[in-house]
Amino acid sequence: MADPVERPTVQSPSHAVAERSLAARTRAIWLGFGLLLGFIAAGFVYSYISVRNLQAMNAQTRAESRERDQLLDRLANGIYRTANIARDYLLEEDDRQAENYRM
Repeated sequence: MADPVERPTVQSPSHAVAERSLAARTRAIWLGFGLLLGFIAAGFVYSYISVRNLQAMNAQTRAESRERDQLLDRLANGIYRTANIARDYLLEEDDRQAENYRM
């Protein structure tokens, strides 16, 4: 058997173009992957800010609701006390005692 003779490798112009094209595609893939990661990070930041704002609005709404609830409780208590005083005044048989209920 004859020893194989090594031939010098000569790249054809089409082979060089293919290698450059592959390098360009690889860079494009990495660029696309980096941009995708950037969009994911931007979405995370936007979501975090939105949730924080929502929590602040929720806390403010709960505080306002508590204030209104307390105001309505005071109003209901005032109406109840006034109704009791009016009832006692109207049902009192002694005029002198009834005068104590007047304000």
